[in-house]
Amino acid sequence: MANRRVRHLDDDVSPQTRTLRSGRVIKTKVKSTSYRLRSLRASNYAEENFEQLEFSRQLEPVIEHVTIAKSPKVRKPKIILPPDECCFCQFNSKEVYELGELTKCQDVAAHFYCLLFAPGLTQNGQPHEGIEGFLLDDIRKELKRGKLLKCSYCSKRGAVVGCTVPECKINYHLPCGIDNGAFNQFHDKNHSFPSFCKKHRPKLPFKTFKGQVLCTICQEHIKSNTDQIKLLYLKCCQTYFHRDCLVKLSFHQGEFHLKCPNCKNETEFVQTLKNGGIFVPCRHATWEMASEPISDYDVMFQCNANVCKCGNGRTHNGDNEWELFACDRCGSNAIHVECAGLNDASEWVCEICSNV
Repeated sequence: MANRRVRHLDDDVSPQTRTLRSGRVIKTKVKSTSYRLRSLRASNYAEENFEQLEFSRQLEPVIEHVTIAKSPKVRKPKIILPPDECCFCQFNSKEVYELGELTKCQDVAAHFYCLLFAPGLTQNGQPHEGIEGFLLDDIRKELKRGKLLKCSYCSKRGAVVGCTVPECKINYHLPCGIDNGAFNQFHDKNHSFPSFCKKHRPKLPFKTFKGQVLCTICQEHIKSNTDQIKLLYLKCCQTYFHRDCLVKLSFHQGEFHLKCPNCKNETEFVQTLKNGGIFVPCRHATWEMASEPISDYDVMFQCNANVCKCGNGRTHNGDNEWELFACDRCGSNAIHVECAGLNDASEWVCEICSNV
């Protein structure tokens, strides 16, 4: 440290003294060892930072060519509604008995019964709004919920209908449930339209029988080994009917004209149908609704006389004496007025109903 020179503006001096030009000598303070150590540490730190800075500068050309991939935006799946199919069951069936009428409003088409049994839907509008009071915005929300639900029978998405029993996890489209023995209650007291799978469907009164029983609507015999799901037992006349036959009868007659084909009972017969999961529309009969066109599902009558006198055949339905006159009890059989020898005030009962 003694040989170290300190440069000054006035003259050259030694580390210990500084002599002015006037001849006066001034003692200088020698810096301590700790100060020198701090200076050394600072210089070492500067050198290390300099090396890091140089290294980072060498990497700059490489970093410039690196592009950071952006995460793709997750788009919500857009629901494409089929033009002529029910947006819930994905069927274009126009069978009004099983699924109700298929109605289209703007880009949404749906069966009436599929709307009734969708748990997330309520009729928030007037009957003329949307589809029978079901608003289109509500229907689209229910469709989004159904995209997460898979049918337990066909394994397709959109199965919004589920078994009402909380412990049961079965979901299904309405026609899939019907084909697999589901029970749909149209006339629940709470108007909640519950649906039950085959395992949890309510037990209805049913009496076993031997041999065969005649369904007086379709005139076909019911065998004793027939599945009970396809039949309905009526207490009013203690007989059996095909469920499909009662569904068609209820649809055409309506609640205001509905009565038992055998015993003509009205109150007990209508209540049995409602408890049995059959839809009873609160309206007049279809043949009294002037605005309703003739449907392909209407019953085609023919003359049931042993010898038909009509020259145009049994299915001819003309005027006066060649008019087909339906049975007053079952309404499923008919005869020409001339063949039965009827007059204007006469009533006709078919041979099957006359023996009941």
